[in-house]
Amino acid sequence: GESYYYSYKVDETAKTYQLVNKKALDQTKRDGNVIAGTTTYVYCCSDEGLFVEGDWNGRVVKQFKTGKRPYRVYKNDFKGFWFY
Repeated sequence: GESYYYSYKVDETAKTYQLVNKKALDQTKRDGNVIAGTTTYVYCCSDEGLFVEGDWNGRVVKQFKTGKRPYRVYKNDFKGFWFY
């Protein structure tokens, strides 16, 4: 089984939408999330107890096994928030 990430472009004026990206990911039945960046994404697969950063071409940048069931993951650089 697989989970999917879908990204749509919405034109509110024309009241239309268009699929711009679809990515198949390892299946997670409970919890998990995807954070999309311009060149990479971060995916939390709770069922496998891991999270992955990958590029949109299918290459794994980094993968972490947590040993527990993560709920959500996020990737931030905190530029302009904590660091200047």
